[in-house]
Amino acid sequence: MIADTPINVDRLRYELRDHPDRHFVEYLCDGLTYGFDTLVPDIPLPSKVCKNLQSALKDSDTVTELIHKEVIKGFLQGPFHALPFSSYRVSPIGVAYGKYSGKPRLIVDLSSPHEDDDHPSFTDGEVPQVSSRGQQPAVCRTNSIRGFLGLTPIVDNLWETAIAPNTKQAYYTGFNNFIRFLLLAGILTDVKLSDLQVSEDMLIYFVAHCYNSDLAYSTIKLYVCGIKFMCLKHNIPFPGVDGLSRMHAILGGVKRSRRKISKPRYPVTFNILKDVIGYLRKTSHLFEDLMMRTACIVAFFGFLRCGEFTVGTSFDYTQHLCVSDLIVSDEYVMLHLKKSKTDPFREGVKIKLFKVGGIICPYAACCEYLSARMQFSPASHDPLFVVQNGQALTRSIFISKFKHTLQCIGINSELYNGHSFRIGAATSAAAAHVEDHLIKVLGRWSSDAYCRYIKTPQSCLRDAQIALTNSS
Repeated sequence: MIADTPINVDRLRYELRDHPDRHFVEYLCDGLTYGFDTLVPDIPLPSKVCKNLQSALKDSDTVTELIHKEVIKGFLQGPFHALPFSSYRVSPIGVAYGKYSGKPRLIVDLSSPHEDDDHPSFTDGEVPQVSSRGQQPAVCRTNSIRGFLGLTPIVDNLWETAIAPNTKQAYYTGFNNFIRFLLLAGILTDVKLSDLQVSEDMLIYFVAHCYNSDLAYSTIKLYVCGIKFMCLKHNIPFPGVDGLSRMHAILGGVKRSRRKISKPRYPVTFNILKDVIGYLRKTSHLFEDLMMRTACIVAFFGFLRCGEFTVGTSFDYTQHLCVSDLIVSDEYVMLHLKKSKTDPFREGVKIKLFKVGGIICPYAACCEYLSARMQFSPASHDPLFVVQNGQALTRSIFISKFKHTLQCIGINSELYNGHSFRIGAATSAAAAHVEDHLIKVLGRWSSDAYCRYIKTPQSCLRDAQIALTNSS
């Protein structure tokens, strides 16, 4: 038997070229190419063939037809002249009909056999439940709870939306690394989450393993949070807060040992913005230059993060800026952000960009761009900012074009990135003596974190120290 997948593995490997977890990428791509290790060295159970369900016996022709279709699609293999396994189990199959469509489909009863000590069921786990008629504990099967009123898909979806997508990806990476660490250390012999019980010692040695792999303190701490979340999701025993004192002490050691090296980010002040816009205006009249001018101006006056007006890899109209998210009125344009860092519950944020006059006006820039954008006859849910071929403006394209423009006007672009507009807007507002509470409102800050974004010139610090000598 060989591995087979409809996934273009080479393309997948290319798209994951910048993924931070290289071990996971190789594991995934090699598994899709050569097959995944089930981590089951042998199956000591004797073979078992269960009888099919009554629905299959009553409609055998339909069963035969459905199995034939599955084989043609490649979902099933066979028929075999000789069994490919020495030890196996055949679960009962049956036929179920759609409630509304009436179409038949194959079903497999994985809960069979029942009450067989030699062949435990896949769903034999039981949980205690308090009876609604009294205090005596009753016992119910977990599969009956999961299937109650068909709510399992809703529960699964709520787990998926419980945390932000980027956080979820980091949590999954941390948990997968934790499981691989336990396997490599011999603590686990197979990936069977139902038997896993996370202890403080496991977490301590995992933290040490991450530290030894040169991971940053913030990454290790995020991985530990991810392990806790995944344990909650899969109902895996996890130590309480009082049982993690030693681990937190170890994390403190990691923090003190790891010198935080933060790359400085320079602000795009209003003067730099003027130079950038001036260069883009005189170089050409291409649509992309107009788009870049507008994106830069909107990012600056809207105090935007780069991810709020660009996309990562693919466009999603439920999350990213659409044409309908820019509304023009007489005095201002309204920009509707569907998601942002300070809006965790996705209630949406509306940002007003007013007529300010002068050589750089966000209102005028948006009106000019929207007029050009409408020449492409976009639908309301199409991306707002697009490149010449109609594809949504990605973060990488924007950063690349912006840095190229900086180089062209004689500015070293190495220390500038997408967040430089938000930093520059806060810095320019402070330099213009805009009151603190207004800076917080403009930047949608709920705390005094905005102070970290304001870059104070050395001359101001020198003048403040000189003022100290005149205080007597």
